[in-house]
Amino acid sequence: MQQQKAESLARPFARHAPYVLLAYLQAMNEPLSSMPVGVRRELEPGLFALCMMMGEHGRDTLMVQSLDVGGKALLKLLWKEYDRQKYVGKG
Repeated sequence: MQQQKAESLARPFARHAPYVLLAYLQAMNEPLSSMPVGVRRELEPGLFALCMMMGEHGRDTLMVQSLDVGGKALLKLLWKEYDRQKYVGKG
């Protein structure tokens, strides 16, 4: 039942996913910001879920419209990890 409810929320939330991901990328791109590796690893499944909801079109739109050079580099790294885990079924 819990899994079904989460899946039913994915579609309505999908249009907000780019903004949540943008906030994360902006926070990570702040010069004085630091996040321990362990915390980043714990956030990965949620970030990968956001990537899945956005799709490539959402990613490309985010790259063109909202990110600076540092944000684009972070998104590329995140998307590379997302693609890598997507094919092995983790995350």
